[in-house]
Amino acid sequence: MERIERYRIHFKINYYLLLLSMATLPFTRFLMLPVAILMLVNFLIEGNYKNKWNRLKPDHQKLFFIIFSSFFALSFLGFFYSHNIKVAMADLETKIWFLTAPLVILTLDKKLFTKEKIDKLFYVFCFSCLLVALANILISVIHYFHFHDINYLFYRQASHFFAPHPMHPSYMAMYVTTAFVFAFLSLFIYRDCKNKIVKFGLRIMLLIFPLYVFFLQSKAGLLAFALCFFVLILYTINNHKRHVWLSVLFVVLFLIIPVFFLHFVKLPVNRIQSAIENLHSHNESNPTNGTTQRIAIWKSGWYLAVDHLPCGVGTGDVKDTLMKEYEQKGYTYIRQLELNLHNQYLQTLLALGLLGLLALLAFFISPLGIIIKKRDIFYLSFILIVLLNLLVESMFETRAGVDFIAIFQIVLWYRVVHS
Repeated sequence: MERIERYRIHFKINYYLLLLSMATLPFTRFLMLPVAILMLVNFLIEGNYKNKWNRLKPDHQKLFFIIFSSFFALSFLGFFYSHNIKVAMADLETKIWFLTAPLVILTLDKKLFTKEKIDKLFYVFCFSCLLVALANILISVIHYFHFHDINYLFYRQASHFFAPHPMHPSYMAMYVTTAFVFAFLSLFIYRDCKNKIVKFGLRIMLLIFPLYVFFLQSKAGLLAFALCFFVLILYTINNHKRHVWLSVLFVVLFLIIPVFFLHFVKLPVNRIQSAIENLHSHNESNPTNGTTQRIAIWKSGWYLAVDHLPCGVGTGDVKDTLMKEYEQKGYTYIRQLELNLHNQYLQTLLALGLLGLLALLAFFISPLGIIIKKRDIFYLSFILIVLLNLLVESMFETRAGVDFIAIFQIVLWYRVVHS
């Protein structure tokens, strides 16, 4: 009896730490490293390793445990052929959740870590995102009325409330879009929320989150939100019965409306339209705007990655390699900003080579079979959101990216397997 009680205490510690991480993730990254370490310590103190290992056996979970933890393992191996040890150590610290999440979460007892408890984690995350969105919108509106400048409502000026520095709009848009998908599904598909206050909050999210994503003006964020909205509406239309003509009508409208806005509606800030214009008039020798900078560094990153196949330059040497390349090509502005590759696929290929890229792709592609089988639209939306954002941001190089992606990926996998 005492052993069972001790076992439940260790589970509660892990669960409350997960709740803490979900609640604080949109606000600050300060607590994420201590939480990851505390969960690892709790895992070691609890012991009971035989039962934990046995929980990985059914439904080929052992294979997925290896896939989910392989990215951290390869990053650890990349440490040993890196020259810049300090950067390599910092990179491993950033990626600690790629070790903690699969090791701790996948070995939790499904009798205790129930769907209700998992959904509670997502509700906490959603309401935390709502508070951040409302706070940021309020601050932006105050700045707008004070300075009488419309730009204070958009992009980086719309992302204030995050410690120690404002979060990049792409990451904030990724969080908010994920929360929007869960709120939509909870209200219109799952219909499993009984609490009236929670349901009211979810309805508020459906109004606030699209507006906030528009204010954030992240190009990848806008595209990811549009894609998720498309999937959600199409899924809702055909959830119980196929409605072919209604679906066709929705698809046509979905394609026409963005084109109309891009060509005929003058918005105060439109970064997608600006990006298209910048592509036609840019300085290839020393690009200074975000879109053309990405094209320049992607080209550089691709050639560097190919030159360092098959193993890459090592976990800690990507930045030094890129800076030398920028200097050689005369990219003084990019060198001054010390930009990474802004593409996680290229970043991983350059750092860890072919095995690293395969591990990255397997991390997201391997669950697709069970996702489709279980028709888990939330999990599928999450993967679409992340894969799209990884095309334009090196999200595994920042704690704001790693913490969110690792925790959600593993919790969603656990949820779909045991549902």
